[in-house]
Amino acid sequence: MAQRLQLNDVIAFNNPRPRQRDTNTHEVLTKCIRLTVEQPDFDKAAARNLIYKIKTLEQTMTTTMIPVFQNTLAKSDKWLTEIANLLDWNDKKKAWKALRAVLHTLRDRLIVEESTDLAAQLPMLIRGMYFEGWNPRNKPIRIKKYDEFVDAVNEGFTDIDFGDNLEPEDITRAVLKVLSSHVSAGEIKDVIGSLPEELRELWN
Repeated sequence: MAQRLQLNDVIAFNNPRPRQRDTNTHEVLTKCIRLTVEQPDFDKAAARNLIYKIKTLEQTMTTTMIPVFQNTLAKSDKWLTEIANLLDWNDKKKAWKALRAVLHTLRDRLIVEESTDLAAQLPMLIRGMYFEGWNPRNKPIRIKKYDEFVDAVNEGFTDIDFGDNLEPEDITRAVLKVLSSHVSAGEIKDVIGSLPEELRELWN
């Protein structure tokens, strides 16, 4: 039979030292389960302390973590709305695919240091998509021509119905325009400056 924990153990658990304050909900629940299963006669006051700890953590998640997600969702949605408006689309899923295709092509064309500098200014959700499947080896890829870049972008959204009046070039320019409006002018200057002269025309 497991050794019976004392109330002081739980009090210490509920009032951790500064370095222990990152105890997560899973750890709390695990200990609570162990106390109730292995220690059926455990002091009720200790159990109440554990329940209080769980509720406190839940409130912390609600007041700190959730706003972070709400913030990145709102920022990402603004990007998609702007892309969709520029291309006269009503489908934000299509805007997401376009954003992904352009950013992945740009990411792979940049040197690793510049690629990560750009990523640092993206909303968290878009940053996660930006790094999806990224392999920094053998980067940058050898794309020097305007048409080569557009063709590489096109490979990323072959399942999109552009409509009669849109070309991959139009979509590429729209995404880069939105990118430029949300990233600092200095970073965009660095990105453009790191590209071959012909690729710089994508921003004109």
